[in-house]
Amino acid sequence: VEAPGPGPPPPELEPEEDATKYVGVGMVVRVETGKAFPLIKKIAADGSAASCSLMAVDDALLEVDGKDCRGRSVANMTALFLGPVGSEVMVKGHTLSDHDHPPSEPSYTVTLIRGKKDQSPLKEIREKMPAPTPVAAGPVQTNSDDARLTRMMDEVALLQQQLVAAREDKLGMSARCEALENVAREEKAKHQKRAADIAGDETQQALVKANAELDALQQLLDQKTKQLDAEIQETTCLKTTARAAQEETEQA
Repeated sequence: VEAPGPGPPPPELEPEEDATKYVGVGMVVRVETGKAFPLIKKIAADGSAASCSLMAVDDALLEVDGKDCRGRSVANMTALFLGPVGSEVMVKGHTLSDHDHPPSEPSYTVTLIRGKKDQSPLKEIREKMPAPTPVAAGPVQTNSDDARLTRMMDEVALLQQQLVAAREDKLGMSARCEALENVAREEKAKHQKRAADIAGDETQQALVKANAELDALQQLLDQKTKQLDAEIQETTCLKTTARAAQEETEQA
């Protein structure tokens, strides 16, 4: 008896969607007034953060993937932890029991894997593959399912590598942009100082010129005053002489 043919082939999956599914590490963050850094509020039992013995509730989160967490909101912190399933995220934290380091220095640095403890991109694909249709006993039937699954897993691995490379490129671009911004700020400060120096020099020159003109006017005023005093004295003498001559004439 000829065995029945294999069932319909399973539908094609889209590995890109599985590879770029964003998940966290099973951690809830809170922000407290007066605290510079966000704190760990809760660690889920099935999250990858629960596998790390160094992390604990109320720890301060200092850095995530090299980004300073000081003053960040809960939403911003959540965005830092999200990423593709199976990707890595580096966390620096400070625990309350650490008295050897100041609160702004890390007590530990750990690398967590995004997703649940037993979760990985390849496992997700296998779980989403429909169960094969049972085949009656008979000659071994072969199809392209194994080859398709292998190809899909290879594509997922390639996508993971591309995502990691893209993340590294993004970090590099951010660092370069920050460096350019610092250079621009320094140049702006130099130009502003130079403009202030030039304006100060021009003001000083104008003040010196005004003082010189004022001195010249004062000298001219002094000369005019002396001339006027001399004329007044001369006029007084003439009046005195005229009055004396008049008195002599009247007596005669």
